[in-house]
Amino acid sequence: MDPRALNRMAEHGPIVLSTPRNSNGNGRILRHQAPTGGAGEPAAPEPVTAPLAALGPQRPRVIDTRPDAARYRDLVATHHYLGYTPLAGAQLRHLVDSPAGVLAALAFATSAWRCAARDGHLGWDDTTRASRLHLVVGNARFLILPHVRVPQLTSAVLGAVTRRLPIDWQAALRLPAGARRHLRAKRPLRWHQAPGRERDPRRTHHRARQARPPR
Repeated sequence: MDPRALNRMAEHGPIVLSTPRNSNGNGRILRHQAPTGGAGEPAAPEPVTAPLAALGPQRPRVIDTRPDAARYRDLVATHHYLGYTPLAGAQLRHLVDSPAGVLAALAFATSAWRCAARDGHLGWDDTTRASRLHLVVGNARFLILPHVRVPQLTSAVLGAVTRRLPIDWQAALRLPAGARRHLRAKRPLRWHQAPGRERDPRRTHHRARQARPPR
């Protein structure tokens, strides 16, 4: 029986479930939170309203330290309408700096295995999708901080990040330069090849292929 059905029955009284022996970490992840001024920032920072030309350069940087990861998590959990949830599979997150401070937070992740609208627009069949999917990266989160109200900033930030995204993505996957072309041509990147080597959930019994003996 579906565990969700059992939980609903226990909630409404027909059955009584025993206390679970183990628990997962879902309850420890704050999806939304109130502004607290974490990471050394005020809860209500001064508005940034300068024209784009006067704002100074927007400098995206990959999040690769614990303090930056905590800052990203706090910003997204506080200000993004979807809140903060861990992303699955290969992923890349950016903070966008400027002389006025952090302007934006973005996250990219591996694209969905199947998406009818995308596949139809690109003209992909199953074979083409399997060989080209690793070239498609999804924008999982995009946040301009609410105190930043600069016309045309969204386009400027997206342009600055996407211009460097291919290089950042390949570097995050730690692929040697000689292997990148081979992987593009042969097969999509699987989840177990991403940072952390998460196993692809679509393959319940993943086994390394054994080399065939010479004939």
